[in-house]
Formats: sequence, structure tokens, C-alpha cells
Amino acid sequence: MVYRTESLNKESCEDFAAAFAQGAGVTFSDAYYYDDMTYFANHSSGDTLSVDYRDSSYTYRLGTPLAVSEGSEAELRGLLAQLGIAVPEGAAFSQEDPGIFQFTADFLPVGDVIYGGELRCRVVDGLLERVENHLLALTPQREESLLPKAEAYDRMTSGAFDGASAFASLQPLEATVTACTIANQSDTKGFYQPVYQFTVMKGDEPFAEVLIPALQ
Repeated sequence: MVYRTESLNKESCEDFAAAFAQGAGVTFSDAYYYDDMTYFANHSSGDTLSVDYRDSSYTYRLGTPLAVSEGSEAELRGLLAQLGIAVPEGAAFSQEDPGIFQFTADFLPVGDVIYGGELRCRVVDGLLERVENHLLALTPQREESLLPKAEAYDRMTSGAFDGASAFASLQPLEATVTACTIANQSDTKGFYQPVYQFTVMKGDEPFAEVLIPALQ
């Protein structure tokens, strides 16, 4: 299935940031514009917000970090609510690393909205310092057939993927593919669609994750 995300442009991104700032109780005095995102900042308070035009995902760095005592789901939901960030009920909560707490939605229906992706809270020395929100509101668009996994593998080994030149320049002479999973990714046109994610190892060390579009 192909889904539509909530994509933005320069003007709607400014509205998005204004609404976010109001919810979080902060202000952004400066904005820096790029091709596919805007970076908002308050250099006095230290608050920053980078927003991706493709799908409205964002990273927020708190100028004044919030104390985290136990790292429970209820506590993290409460701290996010203080920032005006709502996490849909039913999103799965987990602790990925000592300082990373994550909410994940795997095409989770909530009312008329379907959610996919994840939201990460980064905690350093007992303080919530950064929120990376890639929990996306999705609208179904159309069914599509998947590319056979073997064909996707052939495209990877032949270098038919974005970033192939940079990958080759790293000279992975003895690289080995150890896993292949289906993931989802936002594209530049505001669609959220499946990709094959190949895990590549160089010896015993992780080397790269190669993404191949999974649609026919």
C-alpha cells in the first residue's frame, strides 16, 4: 500500500513551527531555509526545531531540558504533553538504549487517521534533551505490487540505488548482506511507501543499510 503523508512547503512549514512553538511554550526568532526543510532557532534560549517538508517530521532540541526520573511510558507521555506533543494511544513504548525511549506505530488506526513510524526521546544525564518525531499521519492512496526480493537484491549488487557512488567509494571489498527487511520511507513527493532494507556487514562490523524501492 502507498500512503500520502502531510507534506509542507516553506509557508505551511512556518505555520507548523508557529503552532509547535505555541504548544511548547517557546519562540523561534530565526529561520534558515533549505531545499527540503526549515531550521528554526532561538539562539537566546537554545531551542531549535528542524522540520522536513516531505512528511512534517521534525527534530526538536529543548533549550531547557526536562527532568526524567523513571523513564516510564506514562512519564514520557506526560513530558511530551507539556511540549504540546501528542502520542497516539496504542503506540508501542520501548527503551532502545540507555538514553533512547521510543514510541512506535505500525499502521495504527486512531479514528480516521492511520499512524506509522516512530518518535524518539533522547535523555542525557536524566534530562530530556531532544525529541525526534517521525510518527506520521498517513492517508491510504493505492495498492501496488511489490518487487521480488531477488530483483531488489540484484539492483543493490549492480549499484542501481541512490547513494551507490558513495557506497562504492568506501570500498566494501568483503561486504556481506546479513538481513533484508521491509521498511517504509517518505519520498520527495509526499508519499510513504515500502522499501527493502538490506543490512550490509564488513567483517564482523555493521557497514551500511541499503534501501531499494520495493514497488514494481
